[in-house]
Amino acid sequence: MAENRWPDFAQNYDGRFVGALATSPDGQTLAVAVRRDRVDLVDINTGETKTTWSLRHKVPFAMQFSADGQSLALGLGGHVAVHAVDSGERLAQFEEPGLPFLKVAISPNGRFVAAASLGERVWLWDVSEKIQLPLLEIGGPIQQLEFAPDGDRLAVLSRGGRLTVWDVDAAHADASTSISKTDPQ
Repeated sequence: MAENRWPDFAQNYDGRFVGALATSPDGQTLAVAVRRDRVDLVDINTGETKTTWSLRHKVPFAMQFSADGQSLALGLGGHVAVHAVDSGERLAQFEEPGLPFLKVAISPNGRFVAAASLGERVWLWDVSEKIQLPLLEIGGPIQQLEFAPDGDRLAVLSRGGRLTVWDVDAAHADASTSISKTDPQ
């Protein structure tokens, strides 16, 4: 029988709503969005909470660490925020009142953040310049967002199997391809 390599611990949140989870790229930290007011950064090996950030009554629906583990993007109700992991400092915040952002992706270098709500649009922001780029119209509810390892392209998968790849720097459609929902054999 294989040895269990995963440490055993349980974190009790006393029935509180946990809205989103994200694992750091090094696999050592778990970000846990708890209730309507905080994010806990938990040591995966011990289960101990390393630090807690206050969110002032915002519910994170999605979170993702940057590839270097230095930033954490949060998709919340009405806005997207990017925080420095070491200090919790908010590096950028982008407002879209009334929209719950259910998907979020941060480019590997932390320069861009993309987010999607319930509709057919993807919002894209330049974190360093704190500006919104043009909206990306996809043509179907968004299922997944993923930046390329170099951060130059954003892949968007929408319901119905449509894959769209965007040139982030140009903020326009670079390629648009439909993919099959089933794997041909």
